[in-house]
Amino acid sequence: MKKLSLIVAGLGLIAGITVQAADTNVTSVNIVGYNTVTMPSNQYTMVGVCFDKVGGDSMTLAEMFGTNQLKMSVLPGQADKVILWNVVSQQYTQYAQRPDGTFRDINNYTGPAFTSKVSVSRGFWLKSVVSSNRNICLLGEVPSDGAITNQLTGSAVFPYQMIANPYPVAVQLSSIINTNNGAKAAALPGQADRIILWNSQTQQYFTLGLKLADNNWHDVNAWTGSAYTNEVGVGVGFWFRAKTNFTWIVQKTF
Repeated sequence: MKKLSLIVAGLGLIAGITVQAADTNVTSVNIVGYNTVTMPSNQYTMVGVCFDKVGGDSMTLAEMFGTNQLKMSVLPGQADKVILWNVVSQQYTQYAQRPDGTFRDINNYTGPAFTSKVSVSRGFWLKSVVSSNRNICLLGEVPSDGAITNQLTGSAVFPYQMIANPYPVAVQLSSIINTNNGAKAAALPGQADRIILWNSQTQQYFTLGLKLADNNWHDVNAWTGSAYTNEVGVGVGFWFRAKTNFTWIVQKTF
């Protein structure tokens, strides 16, 4: 797995405005928000999707990024990458943006454009090829549903999946995923569902397990210590590993 950097997030919530997303002016009567993602020089950033397209529905990559944020190129090696994870195959697919604004699989760069939609609750990587830090802005319509439901995949080998809080608010992990909405807790860390975060200061992964005694997330390397209470920021993705399939329901809190 690749490294990631946490989002530096700023959120604006505005009702009934006209915003410029990509190159098209659109109007929404619902709440529109944005967050600013810092892409470190030649490094990876893990992003979580927490906005729909303005006007409704999930966004394609072209709708999410427009044509003036990521570095585009006719050569995939010279373009920024969007890296999606397939939970079924347990493999990555990397996409880059051509100068016409379309995203293509870097292993079939002259093939068809990638137009599948990337829904809220999904995490993915951004990989910069630029030699300086920069910010990009992701904006869209705040999900209006009072709750968002996803099916998470589990098995005895704890498959990897990249997920995110589907709403644009900073949260404690125990408030959006615990035994009350399907995750498996255990007395021992090796038997519990796991969340894997990235520490941007140490450049290392940080693994949490769901502890049966208190239904909270704990550092697997300090299992008897205090629960992990740091908030996960707006639009931050993370790895989740489940032992069994379950339905993950996140309630809207604002």
